[in-house]
Amino acid sequence: MMMARYEAGWPPARIAEQLGVAHSPVCKWVTRHREEGEAGLADRACARTTARPACPRKPKPRSWHCWAW
Repeated sequence: MMMARYEAGWPPARIAEQLGVAHSPVCKWVTRHREEGEAGLADRACARTTARPACPRKPKPRSWHCWAW
């Protein structure tokens, strides 16, 4: 439906408004469709595929001048 509207000459902003999404995802989907065809519109994971290693955070040293009035 989205690509049919785009190919009919609808601007991405109008398509986004009709679908209730922001302009940027429409542009992203159009680009993916151009580059990859129908496969480019398949669901993709949006989360990271690898987790960050857990690192203990060191507390920041507090300087006394920050608390002076």
